[in-house]
Amino acid sequence: MSKGGERPTFLPISSPFAFSAYIKAVAALLIIAAIFTFFAFILNIFGLKAHDLHRKYFFYKVATYLSLLSVLLELISLVVFPVCFYVEMKNFGYRNWEFDWSYGVAWGATLFTFGASLLLICDKEHEEVYYKEKTIYNPPPELS
Repeated sequence: MSKGGERPTFLPISSPFAFSAYIKAVAALLIIAAIFTFFAFILNIFGLKAHDLHRKYFFYKVATYLSLLSVLLELISLVVFPVCFYVEMKNFGYRNWEFDWSYGVAWGATLFTFGASLLLICDKEHEEVYYKEKTIYNPPPELS
């Protein structure tokens, strides 16, 4: 406990809006998106290891949906956070403010997750078939 019986703050800012509901909601959305991305990664590995085509496409489909849902949650959180932060800062009278590097990293993670989703959506139904072709040379009739 800190002096005066107050709760210690672990955030670098000590302002009254440090524990606002929108910050908790955005953090929860990003944590859920990270969990969905992890499960999509695991299901993609299962899809790569599956030999049965039905199971393979099932794993790919679920991984695709999870990664797209993860992108949606990340986009919602990355749009809601600056809007609510702007309103909060305007109410407190701050005119100049800027985001930290972690906001840019979150946008980068969103773009990479979207890229992974696009790769999962790409043509999976086309299985390459490898076969050996035996070539038979028929000699000309004058040599037989």
